[in-house]
Amino acid sequence: MSEHPILSLRTKAFDLQSKFITKFKQTWGLRESVEELNIQIGHLCQSFINNRKLQNGAEAFNQPNRMLLNIKDELCDCFLSICSIYEFYGIKQEQLISENIQNKPIGELMMELFILSSQLLDSCLILQGIKPPLNRDENTVFVKTYSMILTILEKISVIEQLDMETEFDKMIEQTLVYLHGE
Repeated sequence: MSEHPILSLRTKAFDLQSKFITKFKQTWGLRESVEELNIQIGHLCQSFINNRKLQNGAEAFNQPNRMLLNIKDELCDCFLSICSIYEFYGIKQEQLISENIQNKPIGELMMELFILSSQLLDSCLILQGIKPPLNRDENTVFVKTYSMILTILEKISVIEQLDMETEFDKMIEQTLVYLHGE
């Protein structure tokens, strides 16, 4: 199996994450990366819904002082987290499972992504002993759920015609401005 396109961004993602850790002097690991992925998938879903509402002449849903509309930027934020999880968990390319999601509409993919991100967090908390274990191989559950999220993010990227490398570089530039301005 060839490398997933998102995972080709790992080096840039890890470098950017290191800058965050240094700047804010925070401990960052698997759990924090999975939690951040949950937040970013929420932002991605919100930007998707906002775009659809605005296209139909409805008012967009927003947070105070924050309008989430840029699906491509939110995808890049998800890429950052998904690459971090890959590194922190130590997933190997050969462990990844390719899911067939070719004909699903984007709205359905967003819903699945939202559900899977919660399942990934649940699995992470079990693996870290924060939640009681279930009667299943949690390592397999974690990697399979991760693989499904990765595949869906890649499919949404194709639907949205995202130039992954270019958009990720833009996100890095914006983040560096933010980090230096803090």
